[in-house]
Amino acid sequence: MFDLSLRLEEAIVLITGGGRGNGASLAHGFAAAGATVIVTDIDLQTASATAKTISDNGGKAHAFPLDICDEAACRSLADHVHPEIGNITALINNAGLLFRAPFASDKSPEQWRRTLAVNVTGMFNTTHAFLPHLKATKGSILNIGSIHSFTSGLASLSSYVTSKGAVLQFTKALASELAADGIRVNGLAPGSFPTAMSEETRQDSSKLQAFLSHVPMGRTGEPHELVGPAVFLTSHLASYITGAMVPVDGGYLTR
Repeated sequence: MFDLSLRLEEAIVLITGGGRGNGASLAHGFAAAGATVIVTDIDLQTASATAKTISDNGGKAHAFPLDICDEAACRSLADHVHPEIGNITALINNAGLLFRAPFASDKSPEQWRRTLAVNVTGMFNTTHAFLPHLKATKGSILNIGSIHSFTSGLASLSSYVTSKGAVLQFTKALASELAADGIRVNGLAPGSFPTAMSEETRQDSSKLQAFLSHVPMGRTGEPHELVGPAVFLTSHLASYITGAMVPVDGGYLTR
């Protein structure tokens, strides 16, 4: 009989940007499903706090500092994790940032460079560094995109929207290329969730209402509502799914 269980006791899942926001929610979710979770963040203090909470609740977690823009640091961590913990079975490319500024702003060039460095090149760095792990385990990659992988959304987000469009195409390109190695590559396109990145919109009632007018479900997402799709897409239940960028947006992209 086909196993419909979502238990992940044999899984080793590495999450970038796992110290806070959606990354921390994903770390807790994978741990609750039984996985060993490797929490990475540029801020070791937040990564350690997430890992400690998981461990205090009976889960299995490790914390490491990681600047995903540092290619050598990504390779070094991959080399360290292998003998200490084992080859990872899933890579969750969650780390990212968002700047809001008009394209004509004096800040725009630097924000453009920084956004693409983190949201695109950083994702390349971690994926390339951990590819030997994933080939060994025939694992999976989950890239966190955005509803802005598909639509421009609000004004003043040109660098962010461009970066998330790149994440969509990176996901599809890798899915095609790495299928021969038994590696599946998918993504999630979250709408608005309670994170620091979306705080400006959520704290401004007029901006929030304008956003929610495009959401058929009429509300923002809850952290656990991102966890379920993530666990599913990296599990054996999604064994014939690759190259998908799944919206988790309350229907935002239907309008």
